[in-house]
Amino acid sequence: MFKIENADKSIKMKFGGRIMYDYGFFSLNNEAESNGYTLFSKNGNEFRRARLFTSGTIYNNVDFKLK
Repeated sequence: MFKIENADKSIKMKFGGRIMYDYGFFSLNNEAESNGYTLFSKNGNEFRRARLFTSGTIYNNVDFKLK
């Protein structure tokens, strides 16, 4: 999480979130390959989801959170 605020702390903000990332690696051993087996899936990677947010306080009167 990343936080910033001004000198008198009347404005405060936070930035954060989560990123879910998938990676798959597939292989056959030498015996399987020599017996003619093959893979239908290939190695790959992708972002599953990203959930980002910002929140804070402005002049001690307004609280906010954006998702």
